[in-house]
Amino acid sequence: MKKIIIAAAVLLLVCASAFAVYEQQRVVDYAGINVGMSYVYDTYKVNDSEVVDKAGQLGIGVTDFTFFGDTNLGLYVEADILITLKDNNENNNDDKSPIYADLGLGLAFKRDFTKNTLLLGGVGLDFVYFSRQNTYYYWGGHYKVERTYVTLGVAADLEIAYKLGRDVYFSLGAKGNINFAKWMTTDSTDYSAWGEHSSSQITDTEGYFGYKITPKVSFYLVF
Repeated sequence: MKKIIIAAAVLLLVCASAFAVYEQQRVVDYAGINVGMSYVYDTYKVNDSEVVDKAGQLGIGVTDFTFFGDTNLGLYVEADILITLKDNNENNNDDKSPIYADLGLGLAFKRDFTKNTLLLGGVGLDFVYFSRQNTYYYWGGHYKVERTYVTLGVAADLEIAYKLGRDVYFSLGAKGNINFAKWMTTDSTDYSAWGEHSSSQITDTEGYFGYKITPKVSFYLVF
């Protein structure tokens, strides 16, 4: 809970500062779409046993770099939807592959290399949401478990953008995430000859650490 409060306070401070600058300065906005392939690594403990999860993901998203006036500093926002293509967690018996929602918020920076080439970057907080559905069978019935996860971490985005035409850029880059907090909501329903029973609980995931690396390509429009 303390980590959530700290993260919220940082976001409020960044947004308040950006709004104050926005009211006084001309705004230059790089808004684009991106496609990337991610490698995900997570490790945590369940019932004193270590779980290691390695996955490959395909994602599509939107990215926005907003700069104020003639400065090279601004705001960075990225929202992605990622589909798991391959999951090497042998502890999972998923009914379907999880879909991830990833949101990054932070500070942006840029640097011009040449007339047509520039560096775009962002550093900030990162939030990931996803769920897993599992079915377990036993004599006399079965039960389904849906676990919903929320992770908190930091992210950095770095891209080289090339100007294709007036206000249109193509970029190659990568985004890296390091996640250090993970919360899990478990909803389970037991189906048996004695009836249907449901339960729910929210827990911190003990000993969690994870990271994600995402090479990507993007197209930007400048407003």
